[in-house]
Amino acid sequence: MIYLIGIAIELIFIGVMTFKLMIPPKLYFIFLLISFIIAFIGIYLRTYQNLLESYYLLIPFIFLVLYQLLRLWFKLFFGNEPILSGYLQSSWEQGEYRKLHFGDAIFTILLLFLPVIISGILVTKY
Repeated sequence: MIYLIGIAIELIFIGVMTFKLMIPPKLYFIFLLISFIIAFIGIYLRTYQNLLESYYLLIPFIFLVLYQLLRLWFKLFFGNEPILSGYLQSSWEQGEYRKLHFGDAIFTILLLFLPVIISGILVTKY
């Protein structure tokens, strides 16, 4: 049940970031603070109540950190902001006047799966 909470929050962040509401730094840091508190609760539950699944509460925090790291890499490599792309979505729908390319798809796939994989590794290791 706990892992569903972490994944649900990640999907909420993806939904918010898809519509470009997350780009202002103030809003990003508010979300980062909220996700840090949720991650702290997960670590607390793992440490003091021995709930193994509580590592999945780290997913939102890992997602936001990976978002910034991958975004910086994307901007260095491609020279523009990444677009979280959806199935049959065009960049014109997001106000970007460029075509979606392979980098946008890789960016989206990595952000969708890496936080869950990293949390799963933590669950199996510790």
